[in-house]
Amino acid sequence: MAVTCLKLPAQRVREYAAVWAARARAVVAVLRRCGWTPPEPQACMYVWTRLPAGLSCGDDDVAFCRTLVAETGVALTPGRAFGPGGVGYVRFALVQPEPVLVKAAEVVCAFAHNMGGCRLPELLQHSDGGKGGVAA
Repeated sequence: MAVTCLKLPAQRVREYAAVWAARARAVVAVLRRCGWTPPEPQACMYVWTRLPAGLSCGDDDVAFCRTLVAETGVALTPGRAFGPGGVGYVRFALVQPEPVLVKAAEVVCAFAHNMGGCRLPELLQHSDGGKGGVAA
């Protein structure tokens, strides 16, 4: 894919870069309005941000993402999927049109604000005798 991209006309690459940048700005703006603190990405198709303070799960990015997708249908990638330095972070992939991404960011903000915690839904829990195991 990288080789193909290098063969594209420069104008097309600039157009694609502008699309990613606009999507990133839109998502970052929504997140900042609701109290999250994401940096604006410089050159990528993702927004990487720390979970907001005050969630009962603390920095458990996996619990947050699992509960989010189970309850809202919005999927984020837990930061720890990228290594131990990602604990407490989530990644928004900017692969949908801007209006879809804005709506998804609004849903994430409302979810985080309203839940104040990260309980794991019943469907994700093992029947392990109440030991708290979670299905992958």
